[in-house]
Formats: sequence, structure tokens, C-alpha cells
Amino acid sequence: MKRKGAWVIRKAETIHTCSSSILSQDHRQLKAKKVGRTIKHLIEAQPDIKVKAIMAEVKDRHSYTIRYKKAWHGKQKAMAEVYGDWEDSYALLPRLMGAMEESNPGTVFVPVYNNVYTEDQVRVQDKLMFHRLFWAFKPCIDGFGFCIPVIQVDGTFLTGKYKGCLLIATGVDGNRRIFPLAFALVEGENSLSWAWFFDQLHEHVTQREDITIISDRHAGIRNAVGG
Repeated sequence: MKRKGAWVIRKAETIHTCSSSILSQDHRQLKAKKVGRTIKHLIEAQPDIKVKAIMAEVKDRHSYTIRYKKAWHGKQKAMAEVYGDWEDSYALLPRLMGAMEESNPGTVFVPVYNNVYTEDQVRVQDKLMFHRLFWAFKPCIDGFGFCIPVIQVDGTFLTGKYKGCLLIATGVDGNRRIFPLAFALVEGENSLSWAWFFDQLHEHVTQREDITIISDRHAGIRNAVGG
């Protein structure tokens, strides 16, 4: 009150008209870890859920519209909690291969690891880094003997944290149906990786010379087979 030079507390007898726009904005205390806990049940039911669906779920549960980036990070944390993180998954590869060999006698696994070096190019003892992996199941190896001499090969890019490529070789059985033969995880679809894949395929699966290869004529494939 200007005349008295003092503040006076009064009550406004009106309808509350504050909009919910304040709540519709992101909140700095609503961190990605909290988002991950919120959507964990969604990840368990649908691992490939879209980020926008996560944003909608968080808004419905907490009345805040989080940023796309925070929703994405929340999904990664939920994925790690449900399925384990990327580092742990790659570290489990040797155990996975051992278990599959024990369950499928005769199955072929060919892992390749690289040495690990420090910034000063000093090798780190007792530590290796995953590079490539080739595998072919025993029933597929045996079954190729009853397939026509045709192999189809292709590769697809991995979309996870660690980039790479999945190479696949399939055959054709007597009923002209696709018959899986071998798989490989490699660093990329290039001449070196394809040549290594064909070497493993020939040594462990096909062992025949009169084979026709069907491909998309990727440069790496052409260089690997010399055509």
C-alpha cells in the first residue's frame, strides 16, 4: 500500500486460472534414470518401443513433457537394467559360445580378438578386444550336403551402440527353400571382412568348389571372390 508504505496480504475471491503449461515443461529433477524406472515395464513388453511413445508415457505418469534426448537416454538405462549393457553383453560372448557348443556338438565358432594398447602404444596384458566372430551350427553344416550348390550372401548394418555388420550365408534345399548356413559379426562390410567370411565358410561349411554365389555385388564381395 503506497500510502502506508507496507505490504498487505489479501485473498482473491476469483476462479483459479493458472494453466498447466508449467507442468507440461521438462523438469530438471526428472532425470534419465527416473525415466528408465518409469518405462521399465514397457521395455520388458516391447524392447523396440519408439522414443515418442516413451515421452507420452512419462507425460501421462508425471505430467511433464521431457525432451527427446532425455527419453532416449532413459530407454538406454531401462534396456541396460532389463537386458544388461553393451559391454557386459560382448563380455558374455565366450560363455555364450561355450554353452552353444555344449548344447550343439559339432557347432563351429571362430572368434577373433585384438590386443589392447594404451595411448603410448603399450600392450595391456591379459586384456583383449572383440573383433570378429563366425559361427555355423552343426545341423546346418550337415544339411548343406543335401542342398543345391548355390549360396546367397548378404550383410546388414548393426544399429546398436557398437557399429558393425552381420554377414549371412544361406543355401537352397531340394524344395527351393532358404536354408541357413553361417553367420558372422564383423567390423564392417568391406573386402577384408568378406574375404575372412568366405574363408571360414569354405573351411567349415561348404568345402566344395562347384558353388555359385548370389549377392548384391557389393564391392567388398567382388574383391573377396575376385569377380
